[in-house]
Order: sequence, then C-alpha cells, then structure tokens
Amino acid sequence: MPGPPSPSSAGADLGVGDPRQSLGSFGTGAPLARPWGNELSLSSLVLARGAGPGQHEVKTSRDISTQGGADGCVHRHLAISSCYSPRPFRPSGVWTVLRGLWRLLWSAPAEHGTAVPRGDGALVQSHMLDSKRHSHITTVLISFFFGLLFLHGLCQTYPQLRPNVVLVIHGGAGAKLRSEIGEGEEEAYRAGLRSALEAGYQVLQKGGSSLDAVETSIRVMEDSPLFNAGKGAVFTSQGTNELDASIMDGRTLMAGAVAGVQRIKNPISLARLVMTRSPHVLLAGDGAETFARQQGIELVDPKYFFTEKRWQELQKAREAEQPKMPSASPRGELQPTGPPTPESGTVGAVALDTTGNLAAGTSTGGMTNKRPGRIGDSPIIGAGTYANNHTCAVSATGRGEYFIRLAVAHDVSALMEYKGLPLKEAASQVIGKVTKLGGEGGVIALDRSGNMATPYNTPGMFRAYIGSDGKAVIKIFQE
Repeated sequence: MPGPPSPSSAGADLGVGDPRQSLGSFGTGAPLARPWGNELSLSSLVLARGAGPGQHEVKTSRDISTQGGADGCVHRHLAISSCYSPRPFRPSGVWTVLRGLWRLLWSAPAEHGTAVPRGDGALVQSHMLDSKRHSHITTVLISFFFGLLFLHGLCQTYPQLRPNVVLVIHGGAGAKLRSEIGEGEEEAYRAGLRSALEAGYQVLQKGGSSLDAVETSIRVMEDSPLFNAGKGAVFTSQGTNELDASIMDGRTLMAGAVAGVQRIKNPISLARLVMTRSPHVLLAGDGAETFARQQGIELVDPKYFFTEKRWQELQKAREAEQPKMPSASPRGELQPTGPPTPESGTVGAVALDTTGNLAAGTSTGGMTNKRPGRIGDSPIIGAGTYANNHTCAVSATGRGEYFIRLAVAHDVSALMEYKGLPLKEAASQVIGKVTKLGGEGGVIALDRSGNMATPYNTPGMFRAYIGSDGKAVIKIFQE
C-alpha cells in the first residue's frame, strides 16, 4: 500500500509551496500541531476558488480524507489552509461595496461558507447566507426595481406628480397705452405670447431642460414679425438689421452670447452653441457668423428681416431727428426740438425644470435708428441675462445702456445672495434704481422655488407665464 505523498508532491498537486511552510497557526507562522492522529476526515475544507486575500470561498466535500505525516504535519489537502487568510471586510469605495453585494446575493447560499479557526486549532465552516434569506433579499430587490419603474410610469402619465416646472417669458417693455393699441393688434400679441409660452412649457412637461425650454420659447418669438427679435428686428440708422442674444445655465454658470449678427435666423440658438461648443462667452459680427457656418446654423439673406412695420418706424425716427425749429441751449448750442428716438422691446425667457435647474435667455434687434455696431444689454451676461441656481434667473428688457451701467440682471441675484432679499423685493429694488437713473424697462425673474417677479416702469410689458399650478397667464398692461 503506497505511503503518504511527500511534501513536495503534495505541494505540486495543489499548486502551493512546501506544506510545512504553508501550514501555519493562522497568522503566527508556527507549525500546526497534530492533535487528531494520523487519519483526518475533512468534509468542508477543499478550496473552490480564490477571490483575493480575505475573500476565499470553501466548498464542502464529503469524500475527501487526509493523512497525517510521521513528522507531525498534515500533508496534501490540508495544505490549502495556507491560501486562507481571514481579514475583516473594509469597503474601500463604491465599487468594493457593489462587488461585495453582488457576491453576497448571487453566490450559491447552501454550498458556500467561510472557514474560521476554532479554539482547538481545527477549522469549522460558517455559512454566509442560507437559501431562505437569499430568496428574501432577491425578492425585495426585484420589488424595489419594479416599484421604481411604476413610479416612473406615473410621472410620465401624470406630469403633476413631478417637481413643479415654471416658465416666464416677455416680449419687451415699453408697450403703448391701452388707448393707443388696437384690439386686433392686442389679440395678435397675446396669441404670439401664448404660442411661445406653450411651446416652451411642453418641453418642460416632457422632462426637458430649462435651457431647452428657454431656447424653444425664444425661437418662436424670433420667428414672429411681431417682436423685436429675429424676423421682427428693428433697423439701424443705415437701414440694416443687427441682432443680439444670450443664454445662461444656472446650474453651471456657463453662458453664451452673440452680437451684431446680420444673417442668423435664430440668434438664441447660436448663442447656445457659443456656450456649449466654444471656449468663449461672446462672439460678434463676422466672427460669430463664421462660427455659425462651422456649426451648421441656418443663415439667411439679410432681406429676410425686412418688415414694412419696422421700416416705417425707422422713417419716423429719422424724421424726428430733424430739427424743425432749432432752439438755443444755455451754452448757445442748437438743440433739436423733435421727440427722442422711439425705443422697441426685446424678448426673453426664464425657466425652472424638473431637476430644479434655472436658465435664462434674451434676444433682440436693438433700438430703432441705432448707430451700426451699437450693442445693448441683451448679449451682456449680468446686464440683460443672468441665471444662478442659488438665487434666480433674470431676463431684462428696456433701454440697454442703463441696464449695462447698473448690471441689472446680476444685481437682482446679488441682492438675494448678499442681503437675503426675496425675489420680488430684489427685482423691484433694481427696477427702482433704473428709474432713478432715468432709464425705462423691466425684468422677468424666477427663483428655484418657482416664485416669479415681473416689475417694470413703462406703460406696459408683454409678458406671460405658467406657474406651478399649470395655468397660463398672459398680460400686457397693469392687470
């Protein structure tokens, strides 16, 4: 009858080293005594596979025996104890935790265990998880997963279950008095505002971002000849159209703007590309249009922006500039007696989406009869447009020079951040500063809680909004 295998053959058989070296007293390195005699039956100490130090698994076996050697050490199968080095589980990161959870749930629960030392030096098996517990945990996780799917379906079917979304838009301050505007003209403006409002709000209802909603609403107004932006832009003193726009993300504080463009159908979309696809914030003139071509933005013939209404406004402004009866100033200088150049409005939008992010955007054709190259507040971040999730989103309209000098849009945010003012009070104070300085205009503002403010100091301001109640409101005058 063959004798017990030599230490070297045992080690080779198991893929380990000298069993005398591998058999330790679990961390001390001392030889393991043989308290059990020459014959030892092992039922649960065959290594199935290793998963790194402290993570080995032991597979039960009922027909394996090991013989003790005459030198007092156990050879062959017991040598696998050298591969087990118990170590407490200390997660080092999210990946470690997830990996441990995966192994816990999907290991065969009745057949796996952890070998631990007993007081007399023997090894015993401690089962990690029984089958009933495994089944229970699996059921809970599956139920949780399908519960999330159910809630997601409810939110898609019933948008009111989502966090409140809010959209506020404006079509410019400086509206005529109610007595000076015809009924048909008023209805046309209300219809235009409604179209822009509903288009942007649909984006929010479908889970779109506040940036998408702002861009969508403004594009609708840019495509309408009613508003001073895009198609309805006013003329410069040379009879050309120069358009400006800007957009800002309240989550990242990223912003983009364009100024003085003459062939861009929708400047707000180009402004967004400046924000997302360039390292810059503001591009102007030919440089902006070159960038637009590179990005595939639609360019149009400058004649696209011609409207008879805006052309007649330019003619009236030119006539008003001609001094009919010059009068002497206190210094003896001749002063024109005609009225000042009429001002036209701007369009803008601010939005709050389902994730709680704010965004703001503004687009304009500027002032009727302005000098070529003049740039107002609309493309200036902090003057005509500003958004910050910690405070508010603002879009301004009015005489741009005053709004630039007062950094109107940012000032609303600053009053909220530094003085802790509520949105309405901050916006009203800022428009008060504009009035005191001699300027005219207004702002629309929105905070992360869905609070709105629309102060202005002109006879009216084209504005519309859908609040947390989902109801559309459209206003022009003090109503």
